[in-house]
Amino acid sequence: MLLKKKTRATAPLTAATAPIPAAVALLQRNPDADEPYPLRLRVVDTWRGFRDRRRVTAHLGDRSRKPVAVVPRFGTDALEHLGAECLTRQEVERRTTRAAIAVLDDTITAQRRTVIQLTARLPELDQQIDAVTAEKVSDAPRTSAEQYDTPQQRLARREREHQARILALKSERKQVLGRIEAAGRQIDEALEARRAHWDQLLVRVALLTAHYNRRSRTYARSATRRSRVLISASDRLVDIPDWCVPEAIPQEPTPL
Repeated sequence: MLLKKKTRATAPLTAATAPIPAAVALLQRNPDADEPYPLRLRVVDTWRGFRDRRRVTAHLGDRSRKPVAVVPRFGTDALEHLGAECLTRQEVERRTTRAAIAVLDDTITAQRRTVIQLTARLPELDQQIDAVTAEKVSDAPRTSAEQYDTPQQRLARREREHQARILALKSERKQVLGRIEAAGRQIDEALEARRAHWDQLLVRVALLTAHYNRRSRTYARSATRRSRVLISASDRLVDIPDWCVPEAIPQEPTPL
């Protein structure tokens, strides 16, 4: 008889429940290897260029003139549509990335506030440790029951209690330092993750821009086939937005 393998039910990992180290991979949106340009889209772009060829030729000139390698800046509806579609997708990528960065910024702000609060706790603990350490241990009885103990017994008990208080304060200080260190690690991981998000955004926007430039060049080559303008594979008809630079990453949050 086959025995069924027992599995332990686990809650699904989400961006809200995952810790920061695991959430980085969950929130990170890796860029596609390449934006597909299927034959159907190439046919559509070519046909649109053929449809607008007469108007473009009248604007740029006919084939009787000497061809010149100039990027056409004619504003046909098809080129405007491709540029607007590219701009919309770029903005979607930017907003999605900023949302992911905002999640990390909340963590950074909370952990920095925790570091400030815990750091302010250290001087108080140091004063308490110094004060307790400076206390003199007495063998005088404190209760009626202790008067039957010998001074050595009372002194030994008081010294144990005294050392226990010092060790407790030192242990609390060590825990505070550990929490500060853990918060610092989370801050570093979140800062690295937000930079990775923005770097991936730059890659995705560059791929989108290259894809729509490819589509625009397909259209432009078809539309200018009878004009004196030549379109090369390196001509850029759709530009990368101004915010698509490493320095444009949102400013790091600061604790209130």
